[in-house]
Formats: sequence, structure tokens, C-alpha cells
Amino acid sequence: MKTSNGFLTAFLSEYAGTFLLLLNGGTAITVFLGYPEFIAIVPSLQFRIFLIALTFGFTVFLLIQSPVGRLTGAHLNPAVSFAFWLDGHLSSQMLSIYMAAQFLGSGLAVFLIYQIFGDLYSSVNFALTEPGANVHPILALMIEALLTFGLITVIFYCLTHEKYLRFCSHAVFIYLVVAIMIGAPLSGASLNPARSLGPAIIAQNFSALWIYFVGPALGAILARLACVTLPFFKRPKFFKLGHQLPKL
Repeated sequence: MKTSNGFLTAFLSEYAGTFLLLLNGGTAITVFLGYPEFIAIVPSLQFRIFLIALTFGFTVFLLIQSPVGRLTGAHLNPAVSFAFWLDGHLSSQMLSIYMAAQFLGSGLAVFLIYQIFGDLYSSVNFALTEPGANVHPILALMIEALLTFGLITVIFYCLTHEKYLRFCSHAVFIYLVVAIMIGAPLSGASLNPARSLGPAIIAQNFSALWIYFVGPALGAILARLACVTLPFFKRPKFFKLGHQLPKL
């Protein structure tokens, strides 16, 4: 019974967290890139991408600080959970639960955004992640792998040194804002298969989806290899990004 409750808690926590992340992020993309009145007020595309990056980053920051961070670590991302599975912190069964929750949370979020915004959401191509203009798919894949590698190494580093545990949410927030600002025009800056799957389903456009599965998975593998082979990396002691917070 205790194991079943643990699985249910993990599922509901990651499901709710990923849903909120994609709901906030997708809404930000829809409003900041598709709403004509907002574009008239803020004509700078770069600044609007910055606002989107802030939305994603700050949502993750809050979720790490929330009960989601305390209960399951607020992974919110199959690539992050995959990295912790590679490092032995998650069982295969728990990994499948995390991933199922994350993908389903993404699907619910994009469905709700579409119900709310309708044609405005479709005008931004359902927040679909695609390589930028004149960016080769292989280059986009390499960028996604590199950005995901950076994200996971930041997380691993914070969870390796107890004195940095309290700053994990801050570090992830800053990294995501910078990574999205850099990567959005090039690869779409997904770093997260769940972020890409929901929009691909509702747009019925799967042509580039492989990039956002293979790239982040490769980044997770490289981050795991780095922490066990490079002398200045160490294996993380914990798998919950909200580990330092008081238990519920």
C-alpha cells in the first residue's frame, strides 16, 4: 500500500507540475507572440522572447519551491528524470511513472490553452518547437543536446554540494532564462520532450519532434557521463530539486 501511494503521489505531483509549467509557458507564447495589442505595445521580438523565458524560468522556480519540489523533485521534464534514472536515483518503474505524468500533463495543458485561446493559439502554431530558419535539423539537435546537458549539470552540481541545495531553484531559473534566450531562435529551446510533445499532437505536426526527444536524451546521457568521468564533477546526492525544503 505504501508503495502504491508513493507511485500515486509521484504521478499526481509531476502531472500537476508539468501541467502548470506548460500552461503558463504556452499562454505566455500565445499572448506575447500572437496578441496584436500586446505586440503593438512591445514591438521588440527579442524582449518578448525574454518575457517568455522569464515565464518558463520563474514557473519552474516556483514549482521547485512548492510541494511538487518537496514530494517528487519537480523534474517536470522526462530528460531530467532520465538523467536521474541513469544515475541510479530512480527505478525503471518510477521513471515510467514520472514520464507518463509529464507527457499527460503537457497534453492537458495544450488542450486547455487551445480551448481558451482558439485561433490565437493556432496563430502561433500551437507553440510548436521547430528549428529556426536556415537551421539544419542536426544542428538543432546538437543545440538541444548542449542546452539540456547544461541544465542537468547545473541541477546535478547543486544537488552534489549541500551548501548549494538552497540555491537550486535560483540556479535553474537563471539557466533556463539564458538558455531560452540563446536557443529559441535556433532550435526552439525546448530542452524538454514533454514541452514539445503536447504542441506537436495538437498541431498534428511531428516532422521535427524527433529532435526534441533525441537531443535532450543525448544531453542527459552526456551529463551523466560527465559526472562520473570528469574530476570536477560528482554524482548528485539527491534527486529532488526541493530536497532542502521542509518535509510535508
